[in-house]
Amino acid sequence: MNDKKTIGTSWTWLIIHAIVYTIIMVILWSIYAHQDAAAFGNMYPWPAWFTTALGIVLLGHLCNIVFDSNRNHQDKYYEKYLYERDH
Repeated sequence: MNDKKTIGTSWTWLIIHAIVYTIIMVILWSIYAHQDAAAFGNMYPWPAWFTTALGIVLLGHLCNIVFDSNRNHQDKYYEKYLYERDH
């Protein structure tokens, strides 16, 4: 039951992350389109760097949720260390 709660919470944070990403991208591209490109013509699309970088972070967040085999967030090596330390 706790595992399902963790998965649900992870998906909730991913959705929040995607919403924040979308809002930031809309703001940045709007600034570029309405101020920079309008004032200077066909200028270098600087928001593309932010779109790519934050998109990679969002993709990493998604992969962390989908391919996470350690759902309980327990470090096996730390548990092994504790066992060896006590015995």
